[in-house]
Amino acid sequence: VTLWGQAPAKNWKDRAEYDLYEAATKAADNAKKIEILNNWAQKYPASDYKMERLQLMLVTYNAQKQFDKVLETGNEILGIDAKNLQTLVLMTSTGMQIPKITPEQTALVQKAARALATDLDSMKPAGVADDAWDKSKPDVLNLAHTTLGYLAMQAKQNAEAEKEFTAALKANPANGQV
Repeated sequence: VTLWGQAPAKNWKDRAEYDLYEAATKAADNAKKIEILNNWAQKYPASDYKMERLQLMLVTYNAQKQFDKVLETGNEILGIDAKNLQTLVLMTSTGMQIPKITPEQTALVQKAARALATDLDSMKPAGVADDAWDKSKPDVLNLAHTTLGYLAMQAKQNAEAEKEFTAALKANPANGQV
């Protein structure tokens, strides 16, 4: 229940849940971290800290270059928070790193990249100064349009690829890759 716009308080189900969180955040080995996070998800699927767990999983899968899991976990996060900037950026950057991207993966990457390309201003993180945000936006737009152009090029949709690559160059004229 929310009172006067306040979010409900989060609580650990018990000490064991908190211990799993602590172990996951302190694990130096990413494979071990994923094992702990999966154990936490199995034991506490309805955790008040589900979003934090998913974000830890997302970043760890990305570090391990398990791009299929990045997209799967990212899609789950977007089901909870469709404007999660970190998730959209990681999913978009994954698009050009998967050697044999499936149509389903392509659709997830395109959805993330399009969200960044069309609605970036609504995703400004709280606490980020306007000048810092304005400085970082071209990099994010460049990533979104470059990824969309790359995927269109792979699909032999040359007109769409050219449109996206042109938009990428508008965001960052020094983009040597494009």
